[in-house]
Amino acid sequence: MDAFVLAALTPGASAPDVCARIREQTGLLALSRDDFAWETIWYYMKRTGIPINFGITVGLGFIVGCAIAGQTFYTFVIENQNQFGALKAMGVSNRRNCRHGVIQALVVGLIGYSLGVGLATLLRRGDAQH
Repeated sequence: MDAFVLAALTPGASAPDVCARIREQTGLLALSRDDFAWETIWYYMKRTGIPINFGITVGLGFIVGCAIAGQTFYTFVIENQNQFGALKAMGVSNRRNCRHGVIQALVVGLIGYSLGVGLATLLRRGDAQH
């Protein structure tokens, strides 16, 4: 079982000096607040599967999100073939038709990204207030 002892510095004392003295006198590991925080982070990174599982979850979410967005865009193009055909009949070039589709995809993507970032920000602010 690991045990932790918290100590406050007296005015004028530096954390590295106090940590070194504790190590010399007790033989135990002494860390400053920042060093302890990084030690904790590295413990989770090296000895648990949390980062790998989180990375897999994010990766799968990205792949599924791309698949859904691609499928939705494909459906949009198939359903609007008549409109693209009408534009083509009026003399619009294939390049311009493609540009319309790309611009629509970019606008929809930007709106979706903005909503996602805005919602994440609101949720983070709500979490910080509690």
